Amino acid sequence: MNKWLVAGCRLIVFCVVSVSMVVSSNDVRAQDSVHQVSVKAAEGVIDLADYRGKILYVDFWASWCVPCLKSFPWMNAMHEKYAARGLQIVAVNLDKDPALSAGFIDKTKPAFAIGYDQQGELATLFNVVGMPNSFLFDAEGLLISSHVGFRQKDRQRYEAALVNALDALPGK
Repeated sequence: MNKWLVAGCRLIVFCVVSVSMVVSSNDVRAQDSVHQVSVKAAEGVIDLADYRGKILYVDFWASWCVPCLKSFPWMNAMHEKYAARGLQIVAVNLDKDPALSAGFIDKTKPAFAIGYDQQGELATLFNVVGMPNSFLFDAEGLLISSHVGFRQKDRQRYEAALVNALDALPGK
């Protein structure tokens, strides 16, 4: 097949996928605040309104996700380093089978809150497009940034976004 035809087809596919990822008016990123959302937890519910005034990092993950295994140690380190400054992390599991998430949790030992979205309703609200998919919200619950995947080479950039958000907290 002609290499230009292949390149053109790839470009068309890229454009179609990119357009399909545009934020819809029904997802949490287009709403006023993430503080309207709650997440099922092992013992009750995590109400994101409880994080008002804090910087909130919401991460969607699954047990089968290889990059998630790399992001959890990083999130643990960020939690340890910045929780006292106002960073809160909520990692939302999307596995349908709780036993799968339990094994992952035993292996990674998260120091932050874990939520569960077995039906995928919250993932739909957030318009999750890959794993992990992470969202950073300011003290008012407004989206600052998001990223799909977790790359070791981007850890400094992810941390810089957290620090910038923490530095912008009122009274800092």
